[in-house]
Amino acid sequence: MKKKYIFFIFNKKKIVLESNKFIKNNNKSFFLKTGNTVLLINLIYTKNKKEKHILPLYFVYKEKYYSLNKIPISYNKRDYNYTIKEILIMRILDRLFRPLFYNFKYKIQITIFLLSYDNKYLTNDLISLSTSLILLFSKIPYKGPVYLIQIIKINNKYIINPNYNQLKIKYIKFNLLIGGNYFYIIVLEGDMNELNYKEFINIIKYSHIIIKKAIQLQINIIKKKYIQNKYLIKNDNYIIMKFLKYFKKMNIYVLLKYNNIKYFNKIYFIFKKTIFQKIKKKINKKKYNNNKILISALKMKLKKKILNLFLLKFNKRLDNRSYKDIRKIKYKLNFLPSCHGSVLFTRGNTQILLIITISNIFNINKVDSLNTLYKENFYLQYNFNSFSVNEIKNKNILSRREIGHSYLAQKSFKCFLFLKNQFSLRIISEVLQSDGSSSMATVCATSLALINSGIYLKRLVLGISYGILKIYKKYKLITDLSEIEDNLGYMDFKITGTVKGLSACQLDCKKPILSINLIESIIKRSLKNFKYINNKLKYNYSNFFYCKKFFIYKKFLMNFLKLNCKFKYLNNSIKYIINFIKKKKMIIIYYKNKINLFKFIKKFYKKIIIYKLYNIYKFKIIFIKKQGIYISYFNNIFFLKKKKLYINNKLILPYLKKGDYINLFYLGLNDLYTKLIISSNIYEKK
Repeated sequence: MKKKYIFFIFNKKKIVLESNKFIKNNNKSFFLKTGNTVLLINLIYTKNKKEKHILPLYFVYKEKYYSLNKIPISYNKRDYNYTIKEILIMRILDRLFRPLFYNFKYKIQITIFLLSYDNKYLTNDLISLSTSLILLFSKIPYKGPVYLIQIIKINNKYIINPNYNQLKIKYIKFNLLIGGNYFYIIVLEGDMNELNYKEFINIIKYSHIIIKKAIQLQINIIKKKYIQNKYLIKNDNYIIMKFLKYFKKMNIYVLLKYNNIKYFNKIYFIFKKTIFQKIKKKINKKKYNNNKILISALKMKLKKKILNLFLLKFNKRLDNRSYKDIRKIKYKLNFLPSCHGSVLFTRGNTQILLIITISNIFNINKVDSLNTLYKENFYLQYNFNSFSVNEIKNKNILSRREIGHSYLAQKSFKCFLFLKNQFSLRIISEVLQSDGSSSMATVCATSLALINSGIYLKRLVLGISYGILKIYKKYKLITDLSEIEDNLGYMDFKITGTVKGLSACQLDCKKPILSINLIESIIKRSLKNFKYINNKLKYNYSNFFYCKKFFIYKKFLMNFLKLNCKFKYLNNSIKYIINFIKKKKMIIIYYKNKINLFKFIKKFYKKIIIYKLYNIYKFKIIFIKKQGIYISYFNNIFFLKKKKLYINNKLILPYLKKGDYINLFYLGLNDLYTKLIISSNIYEKK
């Protein structure tokens, strides 16, 4: 078996690419090794055509638990379920590589497995590098290479591709994922702490220089610019020529009377029917059926051309807005009266129902990953319902889109909420009606709902989306995208933030056209739009705090080791509460009414007993057996605890009765802090 090796140094790391012949069924595969980290990358593409103009591209990324010598927490101990981190990486890879395939409509699947891991550095840069290289080695027409980096700021220093210890630091100014090719930025995602737009642009400029270096390294490895593909789809030029000829003959300017979405759909339907019926007559049915991919692409092109003509004539959008206008905003507070907080938020035709549920600390969200099992006391869930776009779908599995949008909305509130481990927040966004920018509407609705429920928010967090449309060979920037503009546009740039700066962003590009100068103009416009939306939402600011309090809580500061007793809250796990008391040295008790809280505090102080080491205490006998006696003691707030006790002196047993009190020696607690250790010597009988 022959082995091929490629060695190169990148980011002060020695990287080895090893291609073996034992994976024979794949089109292309190799191992990427750096230190103790090993990645397996596989590429498969089929020769069967897909009857759609959209590229059927699939990414599979899996972090194997055996790479860190771990066993999954799941019931059947299998690691087939994707974690949130894996889903987000797959989504970023899809957005990075999808715009770079030209005229290729066959199925492509790229699978990446993390087989071995050193648990020091993040693998985002290695994943993007390996996928870019495997596509360059293959015969697919790929407009690469590309590269993805992660950049953070700690103590006024930029750190590229940080390790896990650096990410654990609390005061991080920003955490961004930036990806692109030699000329343009394609992917932008991350969270910031009210970042200034000038600093944001400097970060992109600095990161783009590093991306260029990584691309130059990939070109040196390949030593060829592009490889021609065997399976490149050859379009029928005759069909394209006929399409353009019939489109020019149609007198569209006579039909353009009203600037309306309904009128636009009517004209598109007339054009589609007439043009493609003429093409059908000119060519055979077999030829027409063989070129279904081309015809579906031409239908999309027709829709874009008609939209461009509408924009050229009226110089307005289909809903009579200018390119800078934002749709009308309406909201209704306390829409659901029994919930802790609820808002019905509408922006144009987009309508969202947002609900807040507040609970105690023990209802936190536990997120499992390869490295750690981290806990969140604030989590947001975005649900995109099929009836919002008038479709029928059997919704059983969460889509990547829903997870991505919920992650974006959650991260935008990261630096503005101060919960201090006192309670947990669950926010649910139900999309009732969708006409574009539903994720940005959830961000605006959450800030309203949080203030309505009585939770302190530093400033109102707002969101808006931007797009690009091509009008007569010129790109036009558009604010607050609708559904048609999102489908026919070249970009969807979501930005969230406050009046003072940016908090999060997410970029989706259909074509690599976004330059740094264009990003600068988008961010300048977004800060102006945030001020406008902030003034609109602050109109009824005085009515926000009228709602009732969700619950009252009281803290008890105490040292658990001195107290030597155990607490229980309803049916929650006792061990977790014990660990919480040991770390924080406090107990937090929750009640909905003040009267019930004060009643409980009185019971609390009466029933609690502080046991001191090597002292004698009274214990009650519950029942007696041949083996020994059972005694009871208070180690909970509400419940009595039973303990089996073996008596050394068996002569005393006949004199003991049920209900008697005996004096025993206290020797401490066991290792789990769950049971008392008591001596078997009885000192007195009462």
